[in-house]
This record gives sequence, C-alpha cells and structure tokens, in this order.
Amino acid sequence: MPTETRSNSKKRSVISPTQGQEQEAADRPAKKTLHGSANVMANPLTLTDLHKLLKNEITSSKEEIQTDIKGVQRDLRELKQDVDEVKASQVFINKEFETFRENLTSLSGKVEENVAGLATLQHGQLHVTSQLGELNNALNDVKQEQLANNVLISNVIKTAPEDLSSVLIKICETLNVHLFDRDVVSITRLMSKNTKQIEPILVQFSNRVVKEKIISAAKNITLSCRNLGFDIDQRIYINHHLTPHNQVIMQAARNFKNKNGFRFAWFARGKIFIKRDETSATIRICKEEDLLSIKIA
Repeated sequence: MPTETRSNSKKRSVISPTQGQEQEAADRPAKKTLHGSANVMANPLTLTDLHKLLKNEITSSKEEIQTDIKGVQRDLRELKQDVDEVKASQVFINKEFETFRENLTSLSGKVEENVAGLATLQHGQLHVTSQLGELNNALNDVKQEQLANNVLISNVIKTAPEDLSSVLIKICETLNVHLFDRDVVSITRLMSKNTKQIEPILVQFSNRVVKEKIISAAKNITLSCRNLGFDIDQRIYINHHLTPHNQVIMQAARNFKNKNGFRFAWFARGKIFIKRDETSATIRICKEEDLLSIKIA
C-alpha cells in the first residue's frame, strides 16, 4: 500500500476526476432564466421563497390597483363636482328661463293691453277729429254769417284822394240798383301784402237784400273802370266776402270745375256748390276732400 511522502516543499494536492468536474462546474457562471434569476437547478426555490415572491407580487399589484382606484375615485369626485355644477347651472338657467317666460307673458299681456288701448285712443282720436272738424265747420259758418252783408269790389283803380262812396254810387247806377244812404254801413279799401295787386274795396250793407241785388246784377252786366270815369277799360269784379277757409275751398272748386269739364261752381247762402251741367245734381262742397269723392266719368 503506497504511502504519502512529506517534504519541505508545499503539499501537493491530488484531485480526483469527479472532484475536478464539480470544481469546473462551480467555476462556470450560472445560467439565468428569463426573469434574471439563477437557474433553478443551480439555485432551487423553496415553497417559502415562492410564497414570498407571490406575496410580494400580489402586494405590489394591490398597491398599484389601490393607487389606480384612488385615482379613479379622485376623478369620479371631480366629475361629480362638475356634474353638480352643471346641475346647479341648469337649475339656475331653468329659474332664469322661467322668470323670462313669466316676464314675457306679462309683457305680452301688457302689449295686448296697450294695443287695445291704442285702438281705443285711435278711435277716440277719430271721434275727436270728427268733432273738431264739425266745430271748425260750425265756426266757419258763424264767421261767414257775420260777412253775409258784405261784398268785395276788386280791380278798381286807386286814386289819391279817392271818394269810395262816389265809386259805389256809380257802380250801383251802372247796375241799375237803387241805393240809399241807410243801406251802407261802411266802405273801405283793404290793405294788401301784395303791392302789385290793387287792394279790393270792402262794402258792408245794412241788410242782405241790397247786397244780393248788387251781386245778381253784376252777373249780368260787365263792369269796367270806364264806368267810373277812367280811360282804362279794366274789368271790375264784385264777389261775396268769404272767410279764409271758404276762399280756399272756393278756389279749389273753381280749379276742379275748369279741369274736369264742370260748368258751375258758385257761392250762395253761405255755402259753396258745384254742378256738372244744368241737368246734373247740385253738390255742396264743405271741404277740399269732398272734391276727391266726386265721380269724374
């Protein structure tokens, strides 16, 4: 049986082939799994280790889930707050709309009342206007009645000095109308703003009979300034003394007569009339609008 020899040198170690293979395997780096852990065969896991790993994984996942849940809860709270604000806004809008609707309904009612009131006012205005027109016509009739004994003698040449009484006497002689001193209340030449126009002579008689005689005679006899001793053959006109209102209507009636082929337009007994011909009906004209209602054809 061989014996080991000892010497002063370092002791030689003898390794068996099996031990060499184990040593080589230990010296090689361990293979890693997909998770980076050592090979199970190299580092086997116990049930305890596996339990810890699973517990850690579950704990980590639980924490992540709890974090996510908290985030979702926070988002839900914010969403709920937004929804509450929207609901509050909707309630406010509904209240405002309801108030607006009530105001609109009230306003519509007031508008209807105002429209009805306006219609009443318009009707009342028409009534007042009609009454005012009637009053103006009545007042005009009264004023015209005050002028019933007056005549205007136009286009008589003016002299200085002049004797208007003598002028009137010569005119009455030409018209074959007998005139007494008591028949004349006053005689004067009116002032006129138109300096180019001869001012008319206004004569006020004591009664309407004398006045109508002179008016009627003047329609059948042509008067001129020659009848008064002048050398000028200037036409003299004798007309009723009309109120300003009746002057306008009379002029409009004459224009209408000439334009539309009517034969007659005249003033008598304080009123103005128009007539197409001898056989036509007599039409009284109280205002200019009455001429518009006359059928031309």
